[in-house]
Amino acid sequence: MIRHDKSEAGRLLEAGVKALGLAGIEDARKLRKNDKRKQALVWLVKSRTVVGHEWILERLEMGHRSNVTRAMAEFRNGGTREIRSLKAQMIQCAD
Repeated sequence: MIRHDKSEAGRLLEAGVKALGLAGIEDARKLRKNDKRKQALVWLVKSRTVVGHEWILERLEMGHRSNVTRAMAEFRNGGTREIRSLKAQMIQCAD
């Protein structure tokens, strides 16, 4: 059974934090809202679950909901080497 709920979002978030080499979710929360690592976590959770913006805003302290939308667009369209590398890390930890 494939899960797309809040518990799966939490699991993915923890896996993503670990893959990025951060000590925990608190480290991720302290990153700037436009930090590519934080955006990678947003992309991971939003692309693989159905949790709403509010869930992510609360967990990652993203500020306004437009920051979630902006992060998704950045990673959906991103062609920079840094973004491709982060996406690969996130995909690997999701499997």
